[in-house]
Amino acid sequence: IHELSFKSGLILANSSAAYAALNNVQPKMNTTRNALSPPERRKNINLIKGLIQDSFVSGDISQIAFGRRRELDIENTLRRSEIEVPSFELKQGVVRLSDNRELDGDVFDKVISTAVGIANISPTASGAIFVGVADTQKDADRISQLDKIIPLKIGNRWIVGIDREAKVLKKSPEEYFHMWRDKIDNSNLSKPLKSHLLSHMDLCLYKDRHILIISTRAQKAPSLFNGSA
Repeated sequence: IHELSFKSGLILANSSAAYAALNNVQPKMNTTRNALSPPERRKNINLIKGLIQDSFVSGDISQIAFGRRRELDIENTLRRSEIEVPSFELKQGVVRLSDNRELDGDVFDKVISTAVGIANISPTASGAIFVGVADTQKDADRISQLDKIIPLKIGNRWIVGIDREAKVLKKSPEEYFHMWRDKIDNSNLSKPLKSHLLSHMDLCLYKDRHILIISTRAQKAPSLFNGSA
């Protein structure tokens, strides 16, 4: 744990999974008289590290909140969101989970306000907003019922994607992406942060579904949205 935390700069994000991984580990370890020799001790350490390292995520948020994402990056970021709540926001989408499936226009302003809030936490703050991820079992179950999909569980998050509601809105995933770009571009948001958000939006594919990820970061001056920080 010390090596993963301090040498590799990782953070334990799923303690229950690490605990489960170490269940009945003793038979796999060398517990004979020579177990304290440097080579054998290293083998035991590497064994433990290998079992628990999937329960750790990157300790540097800038490495997981920006740039091109792979499936593992998305998984790590979602697990990280469970322990870094102020730096992340999750939205299942912009279509209400009611029977009439209306567009909830307030979501756009809420996401922009969240991006401002994260950016203003500190001079070095960074974070991300994920659209297409449910953060409660209730919402995941409702989406499964309405859209006939199976949510993909990552830790205590459920990837539901934006494809299902793009279909409700009669849009392609690309048109859905540009809908978000237009909302941000036409908003009353400070220009430096607006430019950053527009250049750090990604439509990422995880398994068979798209997730919209909007990355935010502190600017040289406090950011404002509709005149408020």
